[in-house]
Amino acid sequence: MAVTFKETYGLFIGGEFTPALSGETFDVFNPATGEKLAAAAKAEAADVDRAVKAAWSAFPQWAAMNVRDRSELLWAISDIVEENLEYLTEIETLNNGKLLREARCDIEDVVDQFRYFASCIRSGEGSYVDQGDGNFNILKREPLGVVGQIVPWNYPLSMACWKIAPAMAAGNCIVIKPASSTPLSLLIFAELVQSVIPAGVLNIVTGGGGSCGEALAAHPDIRKIAFTGSTAVGAKIGAIAGGNIIPSTLELGGKSAQILFPDCQWDRALDSVCEGILSNAGQICSAGSRAFIHADIYDEFVQALTERFQAVKVGNGMDDESEMGPVIDSHQLEVILDYVTIGKAEGARLATGGNRKCGGDFDKGYFMEPTLFADVTNQMRIAQEEIFGPVLACIRFTDEKEVIDMANDSPYGLAGSVWTQDINRGIRVAGAIGAGLVWINAFGLYPAGTSFGGYKKSGYGREAHKTTLDSYSQMKSIFVATAE
Repeated sequence: MAVTFKETYGLFIGGEFTPALSGETFDVFNPATGEKLAAAAKAEAADVDRAVKAAWSAFPQWAAMNVRDRSELLWAISDIVEENLEYLTEIETLNNGKLLREARCDIEDVVDQFRYFASCIRSGEGSYVDQGDGNFNILKREPLGVVGQIVPWNYPLSMACWKIAPAMAAGNCIVIKPASSTPLSLLIFAELVQSVIPAGVLNIVTGGGGSCGEALAAHPDIRKIAFTGSTAVGAKIGAIAGGNIIPSTLELGGKSAQILFPDCQWDRALDSVCEGILSNAGQICSAGSRAFIHADIYDEFVQALTERFQAVKVGNGMDDESEMGPVIDSHQLEVILDYVTIGKAEGARLATGGNRKCGGDFDKGYFMEPTLFADVTNQMRIAQEEIFGPVLACIRFTDEKEVIDMANDSPYGLAGSVWTQDINRGIRVAGAIGAGLVWINAFGLYPAGTSFGGYKKSGYGREAHKTTLDSYSQMKSIFVATAE
């Protein structure tokens, strides 16, 4: 299927596409070329209210659907996505800028998430608690109702479906807001599955975070809010949810550590460190942006990283030869460049990169050189603050305790990795790192069933695991007294 975009995409409410009540739209661009791709409806509070009402209208019938039928419906969605995998891959690349191979993995993950949660609900069971004297409790889980979801621009469709799949599986109806810079893949996903999902079960509102997003988070008829994005915005979302006495799931920022011991498998570790910070141009909350390298191999490993960074072919994600695409927009590019200035001022050594890619087609988009800082200390801002770009800070360590202390000396705790052929040390260090997900001799693998979520300012709650169903449901206890 050739990728063609409509001139304008409406809001998806009650199973139909509809304009915003104001009639206003905003433009959506390709970050690699600056080309306008389409326009999307600009939702305000009144539009969010329409979507919430449509979701509540659909809820009774959806919640009452038996588990087998709901599971089969989720499988049907996954089949449709799989059938349109290459189509959705190109849409994601055009709107987000990431490489085709990266976008393809994202869409494959969407298929996996729907199938995983479709299977999980078929194996779900309640419980029985004997209270003595013929009395007992039946414990069951019930859906929350209508849930609100807000997703970021770095993984537009896969992050959305990390939330949509478990929420639907648990029997909830959804109002979801994609990032205003990358709404197209989610809207086109809705077009593709429109005939399968009952009207009102999934509703999509597009618009700015300050109007549409806040209206969704604060809506009095929302029973849960799930948010992925910056820690600063997440704090506001959590406060709003707390004020409304509803649960929230927050997947926020990160400053993940990749720890390399002298006995690491050199080539695999080198590949992983590069992939961990250069994938999606470093715009990943769990990006391995701090490389802790043992003093015995530090100089040699940093030199190998420098050569690898310099050899990376930066270009349009639609070009199969490209190895890193653009960042999302001019604002994010300026943020990254500001951090390069900060790193140099702090005394870190800029080993390579640090500049915007210019000339020719680069001038049309937002391309950044792969950037590596050496001789970084863990107290520097470039080692403590989330940059959200292809910038790696290389930090030297000498022993196990020191590196654990430094890895944990961070406001974040999302992910990390340990590279060593000593499995005892690997498990010991992984266990000591204060992060929600730690890989040993790997980085950046997120198959369905891998619990994902953070400690500290990286947020709370877990996604991509069957326990996510618990966060989209509530427990009911039915006490039965059998005495005559």
